Amino acid sequence: MQKYFSILVVVLMTIALYSGCKSTKSVSYSAAGNWDFSVTNTPEGDYKGVMVLTQAEEGYTGYLEAAGSKIELKNIVIDDENKLKASLYFSGNDLDIKGTFSGESFTGFVVAGYDNFPIVAERTK
Repeated sequence: MQKYFSILVVVLMTIALYSGCKSTKSVSYSAAGNWDFSVTNTPEGDYKGVMVLTQAEEGYTGYLEAAGSKIELKNIVIDDENKLKASLYFSGNDLDIKGTFSGESFTGFVVAGYDNFPIVAERTK
């Protein structure tokens, strides 16, 4: 009888231990959505618009929309640290966007050769 009692105690302790454990699998961040952005201090002035990012199984697609223009984002990479790298072609120039998502905010730079212009964005609700 004591043998069965010992086995029962071990089984109950194991069940209690596993039921109290939470999954250690992390939930990955998704930058998908619409982001109101502004780029400041460019030679042509400030730009405001919406950055639209869509997440698919093979990665992200997206575009910037400002002043009636839609500019495709290419080579979009968002790494495990929520850092964004993307390229675009605007007004005859190849540009890059680099920055970091933090919750509902994004901060970074639009890179044009040796020039960097601040970009900030907030996810829209």
